[in-house]
Amino acid sequence: MPTEAKVYRKRKQYFIKESVQGRYLRVLFVAIVAPTLLITACLLYLMFTLMANQMGIPENIHANLIPVMKQIGWILLFGLPVLIAALFWWGVIVSHRMAGPIFRLEHDLEAIAKGDFQRRIIFRKKDKLDSLANKFNTVLDILTAGYVERGQQSQQMRKVG
Repeated sequence: MPTEAKVYRKRKQYFIKESVQGRYLRVLFVAIVAPTLLITACLLYLMFTLMANQMGIPENIHANLIPVMKQIGWILLFGLPVLIAALFWWGVIVSHRMAGPIFRLEHDLEAIAKGDFQRRIIFRKKDKLDSLANKFNTVLDILTAGYVERGQQSQQMRKVG
């Protein structure tokens, strides 16, 4: 009784279920930025202390350490934002693969609740939660078969009565 499978195209909107996806992205952003800042601070501190311990003369420290720190600063200034942006975009894609199916599931269940018992839940290939969709479809098949059977029984009862 299931209808033909619809062909779903690639979504153009990457922020679908903002309550789920937004929470995930905030956690991801903090998980990216906090360790990055901590590692950067530790790296700069380590460089400064190593250079200071190796050289006893303050002029040598300044002459050797400041250019190195400036170079690392420029690398971090341009490299970290690119890295953070790439990781954040990857997080958007991954979270979309979770939030998209939740959005689709809500949409399809709403249609089923309104009486479209032929509708089945179909996700895209790369989306997660396809096992959940298969279980929902199995339950829908069982319920639809029971609904049809009861409808036939009530028609027979009307004919007899």
